[in-house]
Amino acid sequence: MCGLIENRSIIQVVTELPNLQLIRSQQGEPIKLGNIEIVCGAEASRPPFSVDVQVIEEDTWQVLSADNTARVIDEHPIRLMTGLIDQQPLLVGKVQINGSRWQATIVDFDQNPVCQREWIDEVYRQILDLAATNNIEAVSMPLLGVSHGCIVINESLRMLIDLVKQQPETGLLRIWLSVPEEDVNTLNLLLAESIRNN
Repeated sequence: MCGLIENRSIIQVVTELPNLQLIRSQQGEPIKLGNIEIVCGAEASRPPFSVDVQVIEEDTWQVLSADNTARVIDEHPIRLMTGLIDQQPLLVGKVQINGSRWQATIVDFDQNPVCQREWIDEVYRQILDLAATNNIEAVSMPLLGVSHGCIVINESLRMLIDLVKQQPETGLLRIWLSVPEEDVNTLNLLLAESIRNN
């Protein structure tokens, strides 16, 4: 059996064995970058540590995080519409703090393209700065710009890693990157490779 594994990946060997099914991991191994530990995992799984803040991707009009459940509203429609007249959009490229839920505004449906690298870079920078300022030890967030935006996984990961490397040692110790289950293994490989290359 050991001779079989030498020239092929373990995945190739396991998938060829009868009555065995390969179960992919929902979580990667922690990667250390300076004093910060980064762990990637499936959106549906729980972080292996307690999280102080959850970052969500948001657009300027908060459509992405809107509750899509239809509800009966007792308020008169004219009052409801009048209340919307004064509503202002969130500023793109900014982080809105709502307790332990931070809204990373990286999408603006009124602009073309709707998502830009500069906004994502600025929001990553703000998240790291706010975590340091507010003594946040652990953050859960998606790779920004991948799900609702304009960039691919390795670009967003590279932006985050570059900014983490520029950060002075702060209180932030852990980052949980939550991604779709099908991207967990790819992201873990990219993360390990990017750390190895630095």
